[in-house]
Amino acid sequence: MKKLTEKYENLSFDIYSNDENKPKPILIFFHGYKSFRNWGFIPYICEKVSESNAIVINLDFSLNGILSEHPLRIDVDSFAKNTVSQEIQDGQFLINLLQDNNCQSHEMQEILKNWNGKIILSGHSRGAGIALILANQNKLVEKVALIAPIANFNRYRDRFIKEWIQAGKIEFYDSQSQQTLRMDASYVQDIVANPTNYNLKSAAFSLGKDLLILQGENDYTVKQEEAYQIYKSFKENTENSQFACNFVLIEKANHLLNCSHPFESSNKYIEQAISEIIQFLGK
Repeated sequence: MKKLTEKYENLSFDIYSNDENKPKPILIFFHGYKSFRNWGFIPYICEKVSESNAIVINLDFSLNGILSEHPLRIDVDSFAKNTVSQEIQDGQFLINLLQDNNCQSHEMQEILKNWNGKIILSGHSRGAGIALILANQNKLVEKVALIAPIANFNRYRDRFIKEWIQAGKIEFYDSQSQQTLRMDASYVQDIVANPTNYNLKSAAFSLGKDLLILQGENDYTVKQEEAYQIYKSFKENTENSQFACNFVLIEKANHLLNCSHPFESSNKYIEQAISEIIQFLGK
C-alpha cells in the first residue's frame, strides 16, 4: 500500500493506493465539523478501502484550523472564518486538480496513472453534505457514500441566527482541544444566502447516481431521521429508480462509529462500514 501526502495552496490531503497496476476509481473522503483528515477512524477506513482496488484521498478543508492533531490544537481565527461555500470550493479544487496533470506532482501523476476516470464522493456528517452537493455539480462522480449525513446545513433557530449576526460571532468551549472556539457570522450568513444551492434534500432528489447511506442506530448527534430524509428524497424521484440506493443502519453504533481520537483500534462498527463501502464500490 502506498501513501502520499500532498499540499496545494492551502489544501493538504493524503492519497492511498494499493500496489496493483490496474484501473481503479478514486474515492474522496470529506471530514465533518470540528474534524480533520486524520481524525480517528478516517485514515484507517481510507487505507482499508484502498486495499480493495481504489485510490482513496482524504482531504483537510482549508479552514478547519488544525495546527496539531495530537495533542489537538486549533487555529481559532482560521476556524472562525470557515463556511460551507469554502468547503465546497475546496472539494471542487481537488476534483479539478485530479483532471489537470500539469498541476500535479510527479508522485501524484504516478499514482493516478491507474485511475479509471471514475470518482466516488464520501464524507462523514457535515462532510457528507459537502459530498452530496459536489456530486450534483460534477459529472465525473458516479457514486456517493455517506456516513451519518446531515439533512440540513441550517441547524439553527431564527432568533439564534439573528443574535449571531448581530454579535458578529458565537463562541463555545471545545472539550477536545480545550480551547474556546469562534464561528464568525459569515458562516451562518453563507447558509442563509444559499437556501436553494445548499438544500441537501433537493440534492438527494436530483442526484441521479448510486447512493449508499450508513447510519448509526445510536447516533444522537445526527439522528436517524436526517439520514432517512436524504434516503426518502432520493427515492421520491422516479428517475433515480435506475440507480442503487442502500440505507444501512449499523446497530448500536453512535455518530463516530464508537471511535475516538487518537485512534487506537478498529471495532465491529467501523469494520461494517468498511465492508459496506467496499461492497458498494464493487457494484
